[in-house]
Order: sequence, then C-alpha cells, then structure tokens
Amino acid sequence: MDRKEGKYLYEEIQDIILELVKKGELKAGEKVPSLRSMSKKLNTSVTTVMKAYMELERKGFLESRPKSGYFLKDAEVKTLPLPDATTPIPEPNPVSKFDLVLQLYYSMGSRDSVCLNVAEPHFELVPSDELARIMKKAISSTPNHNAYEFMGGQPELKRQIAYHMLSYNTRVQPDRMMITNGSSEALFIALTILARPGDSVIVESPCFFGYLNTLHALGIYALEIPTHPDKGMDLDALEQSLNRYDVKACITQTNFNNPLGYSIPPENRDRIVEMCSKSGVPIIEEDIYGDLPHDGKRPDTLLSRDYDNVIYISSFSKTLAPGYRVGWLYSERYYTPIFRYKTSTTVDTVRPTQLAIAEFMASGKYARHLEKFRNVCASNVSLFSMAISKYFPEGTRITRPKGGFILWVELPKGVDTLNIYRRAAHERIHIAPGTIFSSQDRYSNCMRLNCAVPWNERTESALKRLGELGKAEIAGK
Repeated sequence: MDRKEGKYLYEEIQDIILELVKKGELKAGEKVPSLRSMSKKLNTSVTTVMKAYMELERKGFLESRPKSGYFLKDAEVKTLPLPDATTPIPEPNPVSKFDLVLQLYYSMGSRDSVCLNVAEPHFELVPSDELARIMKKAISSTPNHNAYEFMGGQPELKRQIAYHMLSYNTRVQPDRMMITNGSSEALFIALTILARPGDSVIVESPCFFGYLNTLHALGIYALEIPTHPDKGMDLDALEQSLNRYDVKACITQTNFNNPLGYSIPPENRDRIVEMCSKSGVPIIEEDIYGDLPHDGKRPDTLLSRDYDNVIYISSFSKTLAPGYRVGWLYSERYYTPIFRYKTSTTVDTVRPTQLAIAEFMASGKYARHLEKFRNVCASNVSLFSMAISKYFPEGTRITRPKGGFILWVELPKGVDTLNIYRRAAHERIHIAPGTIFSSQDRYSNCMRLNCAVPWNERTESALKRLGELGKAEIAGK
C-alpha cells in the first residue's frame, strides 16, 4: 500500500481536499478534481484516489453524481472568517477565576462524555499499550528503577531530548536541562525564581488558563497584550508595555499557540527576542505543540535565537503521554536557582516514566508516532472546522491553526458560552468557555475545542448539538 511520511496516500488525498475547503478554494457544490487528474498529479493509482473520495463521501463531505464525478456536498459548508484581533486593556490585573477552571478539571478522564474541554490527546490516539510494554521492559532491566532519579532528570532521557531538539535548530546542553512533572511544574518553577507576589508578567490574550492559575497561586498579576489570531502578540503594544511597566517576565507560546493556534512569524520572533533582551525581561517560552506541524515542517524556537534570556519549557503531555507528566525546562542563565528550587520541593521526577520515554525515543518510535499523530491532528482540525461551519450560527468565526489540535471559536456577540458550557455539560458534552482564558472580563462569546479525539458520529453529533445551543442562545431560549 502506498505510504508517504507515515501516512497512507489516500489519507493525504483527503487532507488535500479538506485543505482546499479550508482555504476557500473549493466551495460547496463545486466539483473536486477528477480521479484521473488527481492520480496523475500525485503519481498514484486511480484506485487510491477513489478510496480517498469514497471515505470523504462516507464522512458526509462529498457526494457522487453519476457520470459527473464527486462534488463538495453540503451547501452549508463554508470557510469561516478568522476572529478579530483581541483588544484587552494592557495593564496589570489580578487573576481570580480558579473556581470555574476547577469545574472544568472535574470532567477530565470521563469515559462516558465527549470531552472537548481539556487540551490532551485522547488515549486512543497515543501509543499507550506500546509505552506500557516499554516501561515494563525498562523496569525489568533496571534493578534500581524504584530508587530516586538523578537530580535534574534521567541522563539518557535528557540526551534524547537534546538530540531531538537539534531537529529544529535548537542546540542545548543536557546538564542545563531539568526534567519536571509536566510543563505546569516547569512554569511554576520559572515564575517562582523570576517574580514575587504583586509583580507583573506579560501574557498573550487570550492565554492558556493554566498560566492564569499559576499566576493566581503565586499572587502575580497578568498583563495581557492584544493578540492577532494569525500572528500573535501586537508587537507595538508589547513594546509599550515593556517600556511602561516593571514586568518580570514575558510568557509566550511560540508555536501553535493555545488557544489561538498561531505560529509567530520569524520576523516577529526576532523582534520579541530583541525587545525583551533590551528591556532586561526574561522570556518564558512554552513549546508543547511545536512537534505537531500539520505540514510536517517543525518550526524553530525563541531559545535558538537567545540562549541567555530565554527559559524554554516543553513536555510530552500533548504529543505522547498525558498521564506520565514528563516535561522539561531549559535555561543557561537560570539553571542554578531552578535546580535549587526543584530539589527543595519535589526533589525529582518519577523514574519509570522517564525510563520508558527515553527508550521510546531512542528506538525511533517517537519520531514515527509524531508523523502519524500530526496527520491525525491535521485531519481532525479540518473535520472540526467543516462541522463548525456547517452547524454553528451565522456570524461564527474560527481560527486556522497550522499545527496542534486546538480550535478557538468566536460566536456572535451576545452569545454567552458559559450558558452553553453548563447546558452541554448536562448532556455530557464538555467545552472550555472563553472567559477562563483572560484575567479580564472578556471572551464570553468564545470557546476552545480540543480536536484530538476520535472523529466519529458521536463527535460530530456533539458539535451539531453545540451549534444548536449557540443558535438557542441567540434566539433567547
């Protein structure tokens, strides 16, 4: 069977058609490329193209017309516009939405619900059984597997991570790397050594609610910067805030941001690094989605531009093993205080999970898994986007991420996604309402959806129901 870069060609053909729809180059009712033209273009068999088209027909996106070919099926499927650039007030604000976020966390791990709220890959989409076998082997071949791990992390895992980071032009020294209990602990450590209660830290707006929780726990204020859904932070607003306020750090997700999905353009990365360095403000760069580019081209990092002023954070929670809670933190300037804090609190990170991931990487299985999983992410984001365009109210806007598995949906003004969140939860459909992504009173008409779930009739039905709840909000029901 034809296969390219870890993906069957018939799956690639499906992605090509879905991408044409996302870009607005193929509209409802229009004919898709013929079987022969597509097979000739991709140098593959007509049978392979036929299989792709039949699968898209099964999913409800194409229809076959006798003696005419295949056509984009539903007149309701259309390309939705991007959300507007955000306009938060760029001044320090206290964070106080923990109770609402806690409600969202209560639904984690629910097997009888459609969980689109928490940004984690569904267990069916990651190699859980294979990891379990590898962990069993690693434990049996490591007599002291039940002992404390080396301070700073398992040496082989750190070497494997350093080798992996070379693939995106980021050269690191394993002895400046700290293995952590996920990226959440890494962020907590970084903020603890950089700021004190009452200090201010720059964040994008909207920003991941986990950042806001950590700022709340530490008594640190959030300074939200206006953000564009395709480019990231407004750099003029960032520069003004750096000049106006005594900020202690700038937190950013460079690649496939959560929740807006953008990847910061290269020229903007250069300017962010330059401005923060000039202002003496350390950058905390979280890069947990960077391994999931939909086109397979892994973007680089801010760290590769400035090894002195950037504290780099990542983890395997979004790509491989959410439950293993293995992340890492890298800093050349701040490693000593990072080491001191880690060893004075949690001491180290669980050894068996580190051993398993180290072996998984060394065997080449992590790279092969990423090829497969990023293809699933690309396909699911397209399928979710098309379903939202089909079922959600007129006036809905949606992001267009080129990596990761997160979608940010902006419904018409007046819709309160907290109401949708509560009503959907009663029907065992869980979303993340937009208001928790800001320290200010914003994004009440927005929601974030996790697309890293199996695409099936139940998932599509959940999206259809969310659209119905949105329309009911508008109608005042």
